[in-house]
Amino acid sequence: MTDELRVLARDLLDHLLEMHDARRMRPSVLLLALDSLELVPGLEDPVRALRATA
Repeated sequence: MTDELRVLARDLLDHLLEMHDARRMRPSVLLLALDSLELVPGLEDPVRALRATA
């Protein structure tokens, strides 16, 4: 995986969290997105930590 793709995945994760915090996204949708983002190398640990709090 390229660094550019990793940066895009992290940016997407940040955006999803902002939407969740602003209550513009259902928790179930966030969890579904986290399922996909957990497959991105390097995001496994941050995604697991977020899943525990979501």
